[in-house]
Amino acid sequence: MTGGQNTVGLRMPDHPVALRLLQAFGGGIAAPSANRFCRISPTQATHVEEELGDAVDLILDGGACQVGVESTIVDLSGNRPKLLRPGHITLLEIEAVLQTELIIMAPQAEQISPSEIRAPGMMAVHYAPVTEAVRCPLSVCRQLFWN
Repeated sequence: MTGGQNTVGLRMPDHPVALRLLQAFGGGIAAPSANRFCRISPTQATHVEEELGDAVDLILDGGACQVGVESTIVDLSGNRPKLLRPGHITLLEIEAVLQTELIIMAPQAEQISPSEIRAPGMMAVHYAPVTEAVRCPLSVCRQLFWN
């Protein structure tokens, strides 16, 4: 529930199906993301089914995600708010609501110590696709893929 931290993360959905579920339930729901650790977040119910399969009893399908990027994560547990992971809600939008400047945390684990990793996406290996990626000079890519 806390991911090994001394804080807890809260999410507020902006999808009518999720909002109706919360309203019908009458409270919050403790649940993990719909993706396995270090995997890309799904944007469709079929992606959840492909990755989690029989590990879940039910998948609530509200259609494809309107936003195809990760959630913005802000740490409000200290004296000054920190942007832990950028997402759809921008830095400027958050600063306008909080009426203060955010501290921007380093996006890669190489730049911070393991004890400073406060959220998914701050590790170098997070959101790794299964598909193999190969890095090569543009001239080689042109020969391989555009001829």
